Amino acid sequence: MEAQALILAAGAGTRMKSAKPKVLHELLGKPLVRWAVDAARAAGCSPQECNLYVGPHIGPCCYETSAQILERFTQTFGQGCDAGQRHLDLGAAVQASLLQAGASPQRIVHAGRCTSCNNSAFFSYRADGGTTGRHGAFAYLTKE
Repeated sequence: MEAQALILAAGAGTRMKSAKPKVLHELLGKPLVRWAVDAARAAGCSPQECNLYVGPHIGPCCYETSAQILERFTQTFGQGCDAGQRHLDLGAAVQASLLQAGASPQRIVHAGRCTSCNNSAFFSYRADGGTTGRHGAFAYLTKE
């Protein structure tokens, strides 16, 4: 039987009192998303064969942060996280972490929607002033 994995990598880290998304926090020197990908690999799923979806999140257009936070991100995930003028590209950080885990770049898809710019369609902690709802997702596997 072929192994299949579904990994939900979500959360802004707000309740952790952190500017870093939960998925990028490190545990024993490795981002949490890497632990999930490594567990899927151990169960028989190849990261190169996984379809990966980065859902809506605050975009680099709206995510201005401190120089110190931006520097921590670029040191960990590369210069692709720096969107200029102290703006942070979280999607680039997640993608870099997935690539470091062995994912194929051709199988990573981004929603391309900023939750802050589109807060009538998505919840946004920043756009809604800290009082907000939660996002959800559905995924399913069909036989070809």
